[in-house]
Amino acid sequence: IIPLQRYWHRRRVQHVLDLANRADFTLDIGCGGGRIARSIPNLVALDVSRAPLRFLRFNGILVTAGNMLSLPFQSNVFDQVILSQVIEQLPKQAGLLEEVKRVLKPGGTLIVGNPDESSLVWRVLWRIYKLVLPYANGHSRVSCYDRTSLLSLLASSGFELVNEKSIFGADRTYKAILKNKFH
Repeated sequence: IIPLQRYWHRRRVQHVLDLANRADFTLDIGCGGGRIARSIPNLVALDVSRAPLRFLRFNGILVTAGNMLSLPFQSNVFDQVILSQVIEQLPKQAGLLEEVKRVLKPGGTLIVGNPDESSLVWRVLWRIYKLVLPYANGHSRVSCYDRTSLLSLLASSGFELVNEKSIFGADRTYKAILKNKFH
């Protein structure tokens, strides 16, 4: 209903798709409605909610229920993992990306998208959004990340940033390569 919200969501998805290698075997953690999952042919969609998985399965996409803290896959399986608008839904904790690292092949790609909560643009838009549609957002953020804290998380987990995109500096998507598996 809200043109800005629609634009924002489409830009987020496009940023992920721009940074992703569509030929890689990909895991989309927290796939939701599956706009990304429906755009990458060699992908497994994972979500804690079964409703979007039923929709995606009906559309021929490989799906599984689960969460990123205990992934139901063998080690070193995926070339690429996508966490779009997921990481802020989890508490900050040591080892948050350990399971992601475990299922990624050495040198694999991680694409992470999240709002930059320190951005003035984000804070203003979020306040306006909550005033106009106070009950519209069903997900509450558990953790807040800005660019610095997210890059620090990636680096401390063995990832090296190779590219990033943003929407007015308020919503960022990062592409990082796994350098150290620490196994």
